[in-house]
Amino acid sequence: MRKLIDGTEVLELNESVTLVVKTKCPHKYLLLDLETNKTYRGTSVDQPGEHWIQIEDSFLNKFRNLNPKPAATAVEIQEILDAVDALLKL
Repeated sequence: MRKLIDGTEVLELNESVTLVVKTKCPHKYLLLDLETNKTYRGTSVDQPGEHWIQIEDSFLNKFRNLNPKPAATAVEIQEILDAVDALLKL
């Protein structure tokens, strides 16, 4: 078992696994290690072991202060799901 920053314990496997993200825009992804609290950003380097580069806290602080695009509200999402459900019943 491994202990994460928040105290949660998670299973540690006997062998490592590969996690894959297929994208045309790797720089938009962040990877947060919940055990060490280190953050990595996707890169366009196509060499084994170089898909993620560690980023510094100063970048994260600037990033967290940005105003994100407005997200859909729960009501809007429910309306979309209801519409899809109605279409599936046709």
